[in-house]
Amino acid sequence: MVLHGIDRARSFLLKRTLKNSIFRQIYTTRSARLMFFFMISIAFNFILAINIPLWVLLVGPLLLGVPHLVSSLRYVPQLTNIKLLSVPLVGGLFIFVAAVRLAFGSWGVNNVELASGLLLIGLVSFYYKEKKMNVFFSIFLLGGLFAATLSYPLETIGALILAHNFIAFFFWLNRAPSQADKMTAGLSLVIFSVMTAAILLGFFDSWMSNRMFEIFNGFNDNSIGSQIFPHADMIVWSRAVSAYALGQGIHYFVWLKAIPEQELPYEHTTNFTYSLKLLRSNMGNRIIYFTGLILIGILAFALLRNFVEARFIYLSLAAFHGYFEIMALPFVKMKTL
Repeated sequence: MVLHGIDRARSFLLKRTLKNSIFRQIYTTRSARLMFFFMISIAFNFILAINIPLWVLLVGPLLLGVPHLVSSLRYVPQLTNIKLLSVPLVGGLFIFVAAVRLAFGSWGVNNVELASGLLLIGLVSFYYKEKKMNVFFSIFLLGGLFAATLSYPLETIGALILAHNFIAFFFWLNRAPSQADKMTAGLSLVIFSVMTAAILLGFFDSWMSNRMFEIFNGFNDNSIGSQIFPHADMIVWSRAVSAYALGQGIHYFVWLKAIPEQELPYEHTTNFTYSLKLLRSNMGNRIIYFTGLILIGILAFALLRNFVEARFIYLSLAAFHGYFEIMALPFVKMKTL
């Protein structure tokens, strides 16, 4: 099995690196380990975001997008402790919104996601009677987005493209089981925020001057950046593309590394084989096989037909998850420090 081979390589690497006391301390302490890997992740994603952001935005979702959706589906109900938010129910809404988007186009049906989120809140409100303020704040968040989308559709969607990448940090921060873990999550959020702001303010314009601003016909800084800042100019669009690429990579890190490790009942991490076993126990084989087929299908479509169209299919499938995470934020069950 592939995972056994990866685990053997992982074991070999650990035996060599853990001989060093510093690496051993980092590895055996969750807060230090996550801080260490976050710094590696943000440095790596920053280099990619400055030099080849369009490739990051094209290939990243095809490789890591579906696994990160599975992680969101897996952990959001668990972190909120709302039993009504089951995987079949929310997964069905993902598929429904994707079908609507694929049938009617890209950016013209965003209120479908919002309406689906408000529907979930309506269902939750009947279940979560003892937490009425949580329901109120959730309705306030999505209701405000609904109104903003009706009045300023392009600006609202553009803001969400960047803002969505910050949402996972609040799940990470609120679920921190110790003060050290909370400091790791908080410091990571600050570093990510500063680097995003620095890119948008033009501190790295000279670094970006020689990169490619178009990789396929229609897939360029103009088309992507104008979705984020519809009324800006070309230089701002290029900055937005790099900021978006950085945020996407870090968003995947939080959902695929930070949150899963923080939810383990022990400090040390697990190998890939055991992680798959935990995933199966949480979600069941059918969900795993189904999402695996979706991932293989998207990759096959990209390789055999068109990468840009494959990305659009993924974005249609992922369209609802941002609103799903937003509506769940007020329900996050904080851990006791």
